[in-house]
Amino acid sequence: MYDLMICEDKPVILMGLKKLISGFDLPIGEIYLAEDGQQALQIFSEHNIDLVVTDIRMPGCDGLSLIHQLQQQRSGFQCIIISGYNDFSYAKTAIHLGIDSYLLKPVETEELRASLVRCIDKLTRNVSQKQILSGILLNQMQEAWGDALPGETVSLLLGTQDHFFRAAPYGLLAFHLNSGSALSPKAVRQKTAAFLTDKFTHFLLLPVYERFFCVVINLSDAEKKKFCALRPDLEVFLSRLKDNDAAEVYCGISLCANSIFELKDIAVSAERALANRFLGKKEFAFSQDSHALCSAKNKDQILQHCTALCQGLRLPEIQTVQKECDILFAKFNTVALSVQTIPDCLRNVDTFIHQELADTSDMFSILHICNDADTLEQLKDHVTHLLMAFCRQRLLNAQFNQDPVSQAIEYMEKNYAKPLNLAVLANVVSLNYTYFSSIFKNRTGMTVTAYLQNLRIQKAKQLLISTDDKVCEIARKAGFTDARYFEKLFKNCENITPSEYRKQLAVFMEHEQSDDPTS
Repeated sequence: MYDLMICEDKPVILMGLKKLISGFDLPIGEIYLAEDGQQALQIFSEHNIDLVVTDIRMPGCDGLSLIHQLQQQRSGFQCIIISGYNDFSYAKTAIHLGIDSYLLKPVETEELRASLVRCIDKLTRNVSQKQILSGILLNQMQEAWGDALPGETVSLLLGTQDHFFRAAPYGLLAFHLNSGSALSPKAVRQKTAAFLTDKFTHFLLLPVYERFFCVVINLSDAEKKKFCALRPDLEVFLSRLKDNDAAEVYCGISLCANSIFELKDIAVSAERALANRFLGKKEFAFSQDSHALCSAKNKDQILQHCTALCQGLRLPEIQTVQKECDILFAKFNTVALSVQTIPDCLRNVDTFIHQELADTSDMFSILHICNDADTLEQLKDHVTHLLMAFCRQRLLNAQFNQDPVSQAIEYMEKNYAKPLNLAVLANVVSLNYTYFSSIFKNRTGMTVTAYLQNLRIQKAKQLLISTDDKVCEIARKAGFTDARYFEKLFKNCENITPSEYRKQLAVFMEHEQSDDPTS
């Protein structure tokens, strides 16, 4: 339903129009009446008016001036002008204001109804377009920070006003509030909104995590220049928060985006800049375009360690995950500006967990961790603790779904080339190694060591058949660290050396081919 306001200085005509419009079978809700421009402005400010029907000649404020003032308050409503004056200059001004419904008195019933139908059709199309754009805005934010955005933020994104989607650049600010602040996160957001209101007309302040929030700004051309030069003023504002309110707040400033579809990219850009707070610098605001960036070589190295960490999660292998966490954070500590890659690393791990490992539980969403930590050491502790918990949970799930002997055999099949032993395999299935050794032998008739040696010999035989690698290289690929021990064990199992096995196989293959009538 669409609420409507009628503005007419003659009470008889005002009531007549209300009665006439009320009789139309149209989706019109409340009908508000105003006898002059001032009253109309007040009603418009207090209610969500979608349709305005106004006379053009009124005392104090004519209809065209009224519409202009209403449009300055809020866009998106539709308007019909009713006038006794057939003057082209009025129609020309109305067209300039975006009004195409200009009716002359006396108004014909069907003509008024047809004008209202056209206006309602436009409103419906605008609502549909707004819903699409709001959905895109929400999707961009969810891509940046996950699906678990607060309900308040989702409502703000879906209820965004039309004026926020003007064809103008967007800027984004990411804020982090350190723990121990004398101000609540809500109070900090309120002070931030007050600071930005003096500088920008259209912005959305969106809580993301408990102590992390962002501001999306729809920029006019003049405001784009302000945004690009915002850092000094931000530094002053954030310094005052610390000095006056004991609230230590940091800000990351994004690049500008020229499309709503680039909001995710600038959100991540602001988050990367915000990660500079881990460097222990005195600044409170960081802009990625005005700071030195992490070199491409260092970034690639760090992302490779991130990939190795993900592989440890796949196995899952607690020792590998612990080791890669240590290496990763050692890089963050020692490689200049590498902290800028922290959001990318966390995002890669989160994506890997949810997509590659098909884990959908909220318990293991780690995107928020960067914003729960005030120092790099805290961040390392949070990340390591959560990933260790994830590995243990996966091991427990595997135990529940598969018996430990089958699980250990599957693990050996995939990792025979790695340095495995009884203790490692017992850890993989989360059992005491003595108990694990006992149940493994009862099931297979072999000790864990004998089974692993036999598996490696079979893999070595496949390599002797399928490759021209040297025996020492085959030993390494099959998981043997000592080539001489491999040759000795191979001979004990097969009664010939690996080289003799390869030669006998070659002779056998030649004999088979010579006996083949099709060769």
